[in-house]
Amino acid sequence: MLNYFIGIGAQKAGTTWLANYFIKHHEVCFSPIKELHHFDAKFVSQNKYFDKVFINRLKREVKALSYENFDLRNSKIIRSLLYRVEMVNNSNAYLEYFDWLNSNGIFKISGEITPAYSLIGEKGFDYMNRMISNIKVIFLMRNPIDRHWSNLKYLKDKRGFDPYNEFRSSFQNFQYIERSNYKSTLKCLKSIFSPSQLYIAFYEDLFSADKSERTVSSLCNFLNISYIKPDITKKKNVSVKLDLDKENKMFGVNEFRSNYEYVLENFSDVPEVWHDNFNEFISQ
Repeated sequence: MLNYFIGIGAQKAGTTWLANYFIKHHEVCFSPIKELHHFDAKFVSQNKYFDKVFINRLKREVKALSYENFDLRNSKIIRSLLYRVEMVNNSNAYLEYFDWLNSNGIFKISGEITPAYSLIGEKGFDYMNRMISNIKVIFLMRNPIDRHWSNLKYLKDKRGFDPYNEFRSSFQNFQYIERSNYKSTLKCLKSIFSPSQLYIAFYEDLFSADKSERTVSSLCNFLNISYIKPDITKKKNVSVKLDLDKENKMFGVNEFRSNYEYVLENFSDVPEVWHDNFNEFISQ
């Protein structure tokens, strides 16, 4: 029986770095398409458009092939996209995709990371758990206000909007705010998956000089793969450097109050920056 893992986020919490770690790991069959968006396209109405995104991407990739190189079997990304498009109407194609990727059986585990899966709720996680009988789930959390601000800065680079002007209104946007709703995500995860299926860690520990190796080692043990020393000097998708002013930071931390409280109450060894922000900015 094949073993599987799925990383569900959080966005801007080290998932791209982790994907690159898995890509280089000789025992991991990692999807050439890092974010498959299979489950969120089914269970998050705002994300249904991803099905069309992959259909259009497949069309572009096929069109770009030269006549001399027109052999779909030799294009891994095109075959991956064909499987993803098949998933729109056939969920069995999800597991068939990984069967194909690991057809020679040399990998110990197969998986992907799509941060938007943190949005699929209890119904989505139940579907995931029923569909994949041998599944393990990875969830990375980052200090909520830092994660949210990093996401807005990243969007500045991608879309050119002003994160300062958009900051307060962003808390009215489902896609922005729910990605830091750890309380909701954790409750849904724990209602569906057993503790042995869940690996929950902190972004701050993943990139900490004194905790990174221990964090990655425990993750490798969780997945039953060999430990390879991580290189935390090479972060991926680093946002532009912009500091959030104190007034807006206080506003944001208070907006995330329930998430700070839930994580601090339910996890030991929470990174110091969580405690610092909670103690400094939470209104009494």
